[in-house]
Amino acid sequence: MSKQMNALTQITDALFQVEQAKMQRIAADERSIRQALSDLDAQYNNALSDASDMMAVRALGADLLWQVWVGRKRANLQLELAKTLVRKAQAAEGLRHAFGKNHVAAQLHQQETTRIRQKAAAHRLRLEQDRLGGV
Repeated sequence: MSKQMNALTQITDALFQVEQAKMQRIAADERSIRQALSDLDAQYNNALSDASDMMAVRALGADLLWQVWVGRKRANLQLELAKTLVRKAQAAEGLRHAFGKNHVAAQLHQQETTRIRQKAAAHRLRLEQDRLGGV
């Protein structure tokens, strides 16, 4: 097996693993942002459903300030999610390319291995035929 083919296979596999790791980090970021949005919604809904606590807050006018804060926080999280989804789409494209290169390199490696084995088997067969023909 040629050293070049082994090197090519190792390089394409390493690049594929790098792209996979990048996608995993982005997916973790996405999950985190989605969880933050879910938590914010839960806090908002809990605050709205607890009418007794909200009476004092409303009397101070803090409920409007809090609602503005929630709106800004939600908008920021949604913007962050949108940016993350763009990064995810770009990373998916890189992952597809890396997978394709890795797949082709693995196929070439397998073809070379098969060719070498067939050549060795043919050589052994010729040697055996020569040995038997010379007896």
